[in-house]
This record gives sequence, structure tokens and C-alpha cells, in this order.
Amino acid sequence: MIKQGNISKNSEKYKNWFLGPFIVEEDFNTKNSRNFEAKWSKREAGYFHLLKENIVNDESCSSMAICVYGEFQYSFLEDDGTYKDYPLVKEGDFVFWTPDINHKVKVIKDSLFITIRWYK
Repeated sequence: MIKQGNISKNSEKYKNWFLGPFIVEEDFNTKNSRNFEAKWSKREAGYFHLLKENIVNDESCSSMAICVYGEFQYSFLEDDGTYKDYPLVKEGDFVFWTPDINHKVKVIKDSLFITIRWYK
């Protein structure tokens, strides 16, 4: 199988996710992506993603965000209610986390980052 397309266009209907079991096959999914998800996030400076109301609570899941360009910051909620900040400021910077840790994202400079999530 070979597929071609544009990630920006293909991911519009799915909150920027472009691979995963929830993507309709005609919209770019592949039948073997049930244990792997990918998200394309192109954001302007000032964008802010609040804490999630429902976090993924699956111990077999791991996530990673990778900076393609720009500058943004992931802030993870600590057990004591404070946040630990992880700035991604240059190409290739990444942050890895398990799904039981809630987070928010602040975009400092226009950015493109890719988030991947996989299941054991």
C-alpha cells in the first residue's frame, strides 16, 4: 500500500491527529495503526491548550512531542498541584510522558510540533 496526501488537510477533522484507529480509512488511516497515533500541530504564538478534562488512563500508552520548529512549553501537573515546565525551543527538542500525567501547552513562538502516542 502507498498513500500520499497533505497532513494539514487530512488532520483537520480529527483535532490534528492523522494516524490512529479513530481515523476513517478514506481520510488517511492505515489498517495497522491501531497501536500508534500521530498528531500534527501547527500553532501560532499565544495559543494555549488547557488541561484535559479526561486524560488517557492506559498504562500501556506512552506519548512524545517533538519540536519541528518554533518554541513552546509543556507544563505537567504535579501531585502537589504545581506545574513542572518543559520548554521545547529548538528543532528536535522533545518531551516524553505517560498518559496518567495531565498537561497544558503554551506556544511562545509560531511552532510546528508532532505528537506521537503508542500502545504496548
